[in-house]
Amino acid sequence: MFAGHGNDEAYEEFASAALLAFLLSRAVFFALVIVGSNVAFLRKIYNDRVWETTVVLQRERIVPAIVLTVMNGDAWWYRSIALNGYEHRPFAPGRSNWAFFPLYPLTARLLAITGDFALNGMLVSHAALLGALLLLGPLTLACGGGDDDAERAMFYAAFFPPSYFLSLPLPEALFLFLTVAAFLAARRGRWWLAGLAGALAAATRPAGALLLPALVLLAIERGVWRRALGWLLLIPLGVGAFMLYLHRLTGNAFAFAGAQSGWGRHAGPFWSPIVAFLRNPGTIGEPWNLIGMNVLAALLLAAVACW
Repeated sequence: MFAGHGNDEAYEEFASAALLAFLLSRAVFFALVIVGSNVAFLRKIYNDRVWETTVVLQRERIVPAIVLTVMNGDAWWYRSIALNGYEHRPFAPGRSNWAFFPLYPLTARLLAITGDFALNGMLVSHAALLGALLLLGPLTLACGGGDDDAERAMFYAAFFPPSYFLSLPLPEALFLFLTVAAFLAARRGRWWLAGLAGALAAATRPAGALLLPALVLLAIERGVWRRALGWLLLIPLGVGAFMLYLHRLTGNAFAFAGAQSGWGRHAGPFWSPIVAFLRNPGTIGEPWNLIGMNVLAALLLAAVACW
């Protein structure tokens, strides 16, 4: 698709494909959430070992059921930041909302349309996901792909199994949007915009700081690193500003890292979750994390990348 059109017509086609991928994938997501959250367990059958279930859809329960389903795991911590800000006390190891970066909850708070964080957060996530899909087509072309490659990229991103995270009141969709925006700006030689988008990404998730070496390598490849470097050095400011704020609140600029101990988390190789699952494959999921599906998706992505 998109072949033989002018630029304006091509981008209209990209927008149509991105919107279609967004609407279809989110329709599947909400259908699963609505049906899954309205399952009623009736009685045990087959020697009291299997539940007989039914789906009871009640219009007045749909929105509360969605909210109840999506508010799991880290969503509650982002809610605490959006409603009450960060904890203001001296640093001590243990669970704290210091572990979570500020741009997403602040965006959900500033752009509040409803009185419920879950709904506001999902609106931000869906807007960011749509924005990421709209930029992904032009980025694919800028990276040397064709029109068909661009269309497939949008659909694969929208339907990739763990993309359900992109609908939850979590920062993943916003981070994806800012990352795609940073690379597209860099590919088009707009290094000031790449640096700004990278800084915002680094204020969304700590992994955003890794955009700096990636974009510096891109600038070196294109022979413009001297001109680009000054702008790309904006990226660490996203993390640096948060660290200064935490130092003022807690006395410890690295409180976001120190708080991780409360969840038993520590630095390790990226393949650690896969190894942990393979050692105990019986744990296929948690309330907020479909572990088995995510591991299979990660292995599939690694295989495709190698191919």
